[in-house]
Amino acid sequence: MTDLELYDKITGAGLFACQDNEPYFSWSGCDYCRARTGKTLGNSVHDCKGFISLEDAKIDNDYEFKLCGGCLCAIANGDPWPEED
Repeated sequence: MTDLELYDKITGAGLFACQDNEPYFSWSGCDYCRARTGKTLGNSVHDCKGFISLEDAKIDNDYEFKLCGGCLCAIANGDPWPEED
């Protein structure tokens, strides 16, 4: 499974949460953006943790990743991402 497929499963299931702290700058940027575009761009990110399924949650098999504000809003609102040129 690719990183993009993994993030799509986690966010599609809605089984993730981000820490309540303020976003912080990371040179490695947003994991979701990097998986979609193949580019590593520094960005302000939120630390998140999620599960692929409820079965994974029961055994605490979690995945940690970083999301930028744009991706977090798109996931929360169900907005599609723009197509890459």
